[in-house]
Amino acid sequence: MNKKLLIIPIVLILITTITMAIFSFLNKPKVVETKTFSEIPGFSFEYPVFKGFEVKETKEINKDLYNILLKDRNTTDIKENKKEWQKIIVEKQSYSENDFEIPADAVSDPNVNNVPYFYTEESSSGYFISNYGQVVFYGKDFKIWVELDNLSGKSGFPTDQFFKKVIGTFKFDSNVVPSLPDSKSGTDVGEAEQNLFMPLAAEAMKEYKTKNNIYPKEWYLMNIDFAYGPYRTTDSEIKPQISFGNSWKPKNCDLTYVIKSADKEHFLIEAVNDKGIAQFKIDETMESPSSMEVFPFQNRDMGYQKITLQEIESQKEKLNGKKVEYIGIFESMFETSLLDKKIWLETLKNTKYIPNRKEIQGGSIGYYHAKVRVYGTLMTGEEGYGHLGMAKYQIAADKIELLEKLLNITQEQAMQIARTDAINAYKDLSPYDVMASLENDGWHVDYELKNPMPGGGPHYIINSETGKIISKRYDQ
Repeated sequence: MNKKLLIIPIVLILITTITMAIFSFLNKPKVVETKTFSEIPGFSFEYPVFKGFEVKETKEINKDLYNILLKDRNTTDIKENKKEWQKIIVEKQSYSENDFEIPADAVSDPNVNNVPYFYTEESSSGYFISNYGQVVFYGKDFKIWVELDNLSGKSGFPTDQFFKKVIGTFKFDSNVVPSLPDSKSGTDVGEAEQNLFMPLAAEAMKEYKTKNNIYPKEWYLMNIDFAYGPYRTTDSEIKPQISFGNSWKPKNCDLTYVIKSADKEHFLIEAVNDKGIAQFKIDETMESPSSMEVFPFQNRDMGYQKITLQEIESQKEKLNGKKVEYIGIFESMFETSLLDKKIWLETLKNTKYIPNRKEIQGGSIGYYHAKVRVYGTLMTGEEGYGHLGMAKYQIAADKIELLEKLLNITQEQAMQIARTDAINAYKDLSPYDVMASLENDGWHVDYELKNPMPGGGPHYIINSETGKIISKRYDQ
């Protein structure tokens, strides 16, 4: 074959590649200015403004959430009857707003200002669900989300260039402590310290007894380290010293933990506040601490007004900022913490949980559904509360009581889960009657033949909490 003929397609490919690169460069939006975002106290960052994506308005949704509006996409969300904007979302979240955690090895090294961050590119991620890209910056007490909305790569918006500038310039104010990526966190920061430390201490007590046939009476004897919040493994304050005896206040904790008694059969640990009052306790029979306090706000005379959703909506100006008692259906999942679908339930560092947080919020990840009684401060004055301003109102909780666990998966949902699998396996389900019943091990969904004939249908057991198919059987 003529070598000259082989060279021709190679040259054509090179010319095409170079032409496309030049075209891409010439059509890349130019930076017309650089703006600084500092509207939310505690941090700031710079971001580039591109030609064709100029900033129309920086809009406050609430004190911790801003939308930087760029372009009206000239479309309307029919359900909400609102225009759809290309925008940059900036949100400050306390760690108690949701329990979603990023594995330590997924967080990037800190930027030039020593702030750790986690960046996801356009499309979905194993940690976030984002169509357009986002970055999260981590402080000790809160985190900052910067997220693009309706700005896909196809729109021509230079996502990588935008986030490179944001990440490179992001900084916390001098009074904010970054959560360093090489630190070890002894907590889920949103969790009350006693709920984290006391089960850990009980486990260490039992470990010591296994080896020595007696519970220890002093902290230094145990194999335990702890801090409330991020800490370095080299910190000396995270381990109890001989001089502490039976009383230890771990790093960053508000409570002092006292081994009140310990012998061959029993132990008792109490959590004591700065006034010397014991607030929580745990012993060898308990998996989590119990409260030793009497909650004065259970008394109507202490200023917690019992209200309903209807009363909130009809008297929202009058009730704004009031201490209230509210009973409703609580839904907790990723980026969602709602009462009766309209009230954002804001949990705080000192929020009290009855019986405990795990029972009320259902662990760190997943959907949880329960009837609760909430004591707290009602807020009705802003446009939106919670993640992306999804709720009309907010209650900042002093205390949350679990009244009733509700089924996460309804009968209808269980039948739909079974049907999705069954139709793939059997194609035609018309010969079958379907029946569902809730048993101790979950939803039982059974397909039975309408007319007697050889064979049979599919049978399922579905977890009533998660919707996962526990077992299935195909009769033929």
